[in-house]
Amino acid sequence: MEPTSLANSIENTIIRTMQVMQESNEVTKKYLRHKNLLEEHLLQTSFSPKIDLDTLNDSETVRNISQIDLRNPQTPHPSQNENYKLQELQNLIQELNLNIKNQALRITQLENQLSQANTEKIALLQELQDSKKQYQKEKSIINSEYDELDKQQNYKKPKKLENEFLTEERIQILEEKYKQQVLANHGLIKDIKKLKTQESLSKVDSKVNLLENMLHKNLKKHKSLKIRLAKTETFLSLDNSRTSPKLTPRKLKICSPKPEMRRIKKKFLVKNKSSTKTATTILR
Repeated sequence: MEPTSLANSIENTIIRTMQVMQESNEVTKKYLRHKNLLEEHLLQTSFSPKIDLDTLNDSETVRNISQIDLRNPQTPHPSQNENYKLQELQNLIQELNLNIKNQALRITQLENQLSQANTEKIALLQELQDSKKQYQKEKSIINSEYDELDKQQNYKKPKKLENEFLTEERIQILEEKYKQQVLANHGLIKDIKKLKTQESLSKVDSKVNLLENMLHKNLKKHKSLKIRLAKTETFLSLDNSRTSPKLTPRKLKICSPKPEMRRIKKKFLVKNKSSTKTATTILR
């Protein structure tokens, strides 16, 4: 344990001891007040001994407390009830005297402990001061030694390197390690590129699948539109044949569809061709 912590613990014990002494003094005063009240009530005379509260630490006062005579000379023949009460009061006074003696003994013990703690505190403080002085001396010596070493190192010239072949071998070893690390880094870069290409391929595959689905849907739409277009052409031809004048079988011609229907057909064909071209380029 360090001296400072010991000193702090001793101070704490001293403070606690003083508190206990104060509490014991208060308890002793309380017992003495109670005792005086009982004596006044019992004797009812002015010559009964009074205890001064300021002389509690006096051992003579504590010894004389037990020698008080509680008998009243004016009542030589007390009754049985009075004897019983008197006996109770005497027992109570004896108990109070015992408590006062115990408190006085406790106070003396605490005073002894306090004086012992004070002596230990003084010794520890002296030891602490001595250790501080010793520390300052050692610190100054170490600082002076460091200053001298710094001066010597500043004045000395750097020596030539000995065993130069050892340094060359170390350089070669480091170069080999560097090359191995570079190769390992290249391998890692290749692996990273592979992983990146795999990810891109998976993305391309998903796009291709999406475009294929779109192509199938467009083909289905194209078929359905083709069928509808053929139906409309037949309906138009029938309408034209009904509205137009009757011709001979040789001169009968199938009417071509309207220009609006031709434009719609061309638009669908262009869209389907562009979608097929994009799908083929992605697959390539």
